Amino acid sequence: MDMASVQLLPDDVLADILRRLGPHDLAVSRCVCKPWCAVIDARRMLPADAHLLPLSLAGFFTVSWTESLTAYFSRPCASIVVGKLDYLDTDDARSLSVADQCNGLVLLHRPTLWPDDQRVLNPVTRQWAKLPPYPHLVSPCMKQDSYQREDMYLVFDPSVSPHYEVFLFHSVPYNCYEVDVVDEDAFDPAVKKMEWPPSSYTLRVYSSKTRQWETKPFIREGEAAGTIGDMESALSPGHCHAAYWQRALYVHQHDFVIRMTLSNEKYKVIKLPLGLDVRTDDEPEHYLGKSEKGVYCALLYGNNRLGVRIWFLDEICGKMDWLLKRDINLGNLLANYPWKHGDRSWTTQYVNDEIGRSMTPAGAKFESDYSTNDNVIVPEYTVSLLGFHPYREIIFFRTSFGRAMAYQFNSSEIVDTGYLQGKGPHDCVGGSFAYTPCRMGKLSNNM
Repeated sequence: MDMASVQLLPDDVLADILRRLGPHDLAVSRCVCKPWCAVIDARRMLPADAHLLPLSLAGFFTVSWTESLTAYFSRPCASIVVGKLDYLDTDDARSLSVADQCNGLVLLHRPTLWPDDQRVLNPVTRQWAKLPPYPHLVSPCMKQDSYQREDMYLVFDPSVSPHYEVFLFHSVPYNCYEVDVVDEDAFDPAVKKMEWPPSSYTLRVYSSKTRQWETKPFIREGEAAGTIGDMESALSPGHCHAAYWQRALYVHQHDFVIRMTLSNEKYKVIKLPLGLDVRTDDEPEHYLGKSEKGVYCALLYGNNRLGVRIWFLDEICGKMDWLLKRDINLGNLLANYPWKHGDRSWTTQYVNDEIGRSMTPAGAKFESDYSTNDNVIVPEYTVSLLGFHPYREIIFFRTSFGRAMAYQFNSSEIVDTGYLQGKGPHDCVGGSFAYTPCRMGKLSNNM
């Protein structure tokens, strides 16, 4: 049935047709074309298909730098309630934190140098699966006892399959943030001249379909980002985020993005956008994520990181061009902003805390500590990125004293969302992950 015929159908008839589709068929139908996607999304709250697909933003999972606590910062109108993780078969759920999320599934791990406990969780259904230990892999020509960074990323696409995959990336040790653990002699001078990423980049991949880890080589198309020696001092954040878009995985590594095409096991290197007037000694912070039209990148830079640039990755005709969407001065926007808590503010709950307490607007005591009056904050603050709205051109920030905000690209409107407060007024967010609820996916341990 073409769209012209669909538009002639009465709304109740069309709704009845959609109710007859199974969850997987409904997801596939969304991918046919934009008009079909709009028709289905406009009726996603029908009882037959409510919450089956990841179509709305419910909140953010955030991880604290100080104590590795995982918080769930949720919208007031979100019907999905995420509780404590005490139903997992572990005596130490507190040490599990979020490593990644994708379309409603969440990847948990223990943030240690050699983590031995990874789980994939669906917070809606409370189903989870424990991954088997993964095979360790050392970078080519690297000393066996040298520290090496490894990051895990989750891929789940209910429009393609009910199964998920976990990708484990290794990268070159870097000196930017972890000088105390990096071995400066990890590579011989000749090895430092080798290109990175390599022409054949071997990843460890776990599949829920086979329930085992496999090694998969991905072949590079185009130029490398640089040499192994370049990567040792390249800019790199504490947590490198990823984005999944149209069967490709985009991973932030060092100062570039790796675009993995999962259908043909090839990859490309895309340099991160920076800007001619942004100095590297400003220690800019990039955030990679998915939003309304595809893959986006945000950059915090300048004094107190109050400068924000937002780009969209244009991939038309195979080109990889970063198009600047916005260049914002948050200092001007926030200077006289009334940070008064409202009745519909978002709330925070720690999901791996011992008592699972809820951090509600009681955090307002921090507001008065940093205000010249009840409504206006003195301009002594910094901001960090929480991430993009997956389906609308909105980006979320958090201030150094716990207040969170949303900035809309098109209207340039900034909205106060509530307190994302940690143990203290300067508690930092180490990682943040947009959560889109979904009832699909096959998880085995407690089905």
